Amino acid sequence: MTTWKWSGFSFLFLFGFGVGLAGASGSASYDLFLPQNSNYIDFPLSRFKSELGRAAAGLKDYVCDGTAEFQLFQNLAHPNPLADSLKLQNAANGPVFVYRHGTFYDVQGRAIRKPSGLFYGPLVEALAKIEAVPEGHELLELLETSPYPLTLT
Repeated sequence: MTTWKWSGFSFLFLFGFGVGLAGASGSASYDLFLPQNSNYIDFPLSRFKSELGRAAAGLKDYVCDGTAEFQLFQNLAHPNPLADSLKLQNAANGPVFVYRHGTFYDVQGRAIRKPSGLFYGPLVEALAKIEAVPEGHELLELLETSPYPLTLT
């Protein structure tokens, strides 16, 4: 039985041969195809509402007015009137605190000056720094009144 011994020259020869074959085949010309749909708004709003059914009642809250889309944070269509959406929890079984307008509250609604624990110290400082910036204050207000609760753990 004969064994083949690879040397550096053999490898370079085969590599060059492969590159030559690839280059000899020529590069096929191609056309860039960008599919575009010209019918994306081809039916009236009334038809769209009829296809949505009951959910169409909420569409009026999301109508573009020409100014809201240029705001960094838009007003919520359905805010949480209790403003208890932003919550903090130290651990999976730890107490839950609600953050509202720079104050912490427990689940019974009692104000807490500063939650105790290693987790809350840096978090209180971070929230205070965010509140100090006008955009950060607005962001936290939106998180507090969000219809979707957010718990930082």
